[in-house]
Amino acid sequence: MKKTGIIRKCDDLGRIVIPKEIRKTFEIQEGEPIEIFVQDDAIVLKKYIPSYDVKTKIQNAISSIQELSEYKGSEAQDMKKIEDYLGLAMLEFEKLDTDTKI
Repeated sequence: MKKTGIIRKCDDLGRIVIPKEIRKTFEIQEGEPIEIFVQDDAIVLKKYIPSYDVKTKIQNAISSIQELSEYKGSEAQDMKKIEDYLGLAMLEFEKLDTDTKI
């Protein structure tokens, strides 16, 4: 990502304001959780997405593909490939703890 050159001061409680442009780019709404961690010599802020949300999205995608494959005759083979890949991804996510962050 391109550096924005924005500098913010930290207040006496340790708070900073994330600029509106950045919140809009990352679709961060008021009250949403933000993950904070250290990576090398940087403090990283990341929109928090619990692993169970990702699992649910993958399950929903698989269901949608299954529904589509019923209506698509000639493209059913391509849908099957996509469904297989998503199924493998779901198996990997099932191995994760529900507390694991992605």
